[in-house]
Amino acid sequence: MKAVILVLAVAGVLIALAMWRQRTAEKPKALEKLRSGVEEALEDVEGRARELRVRAEKLRGEARTRLQERVHELEARQRDLRERLDEMKAEARRLLERAKA
Repeated sequence: MKAVILVLAVAGVLIALAMWRQRTAEKPKALEKLRSGVEEALEDVEGRARELRVRAEKLRGEARTRLQERVHELEARQRDLRERLDEMKAEARRLLERAKA
């Protein structure tokens, strides 16, 4: 009877030892899995940040181009309006001279 209890106790200790080893072996695997997941997430975030920086630079370039085009349009319109103003001034002078004469 004592031998059976002793065998069961030794078997229980061995099972407990095996379970303990299994649990401690799983922790590094779980930590490694978590670490790799975090690294992948960081790589994704860095990639997205690079894409956004490239996109922002492209949009800035496009906005700068549109702004320059608008400036050229406004300058051309200003020149046209100045020419019309000069023509109107000249016409007004002629009309004044005719009215005086």
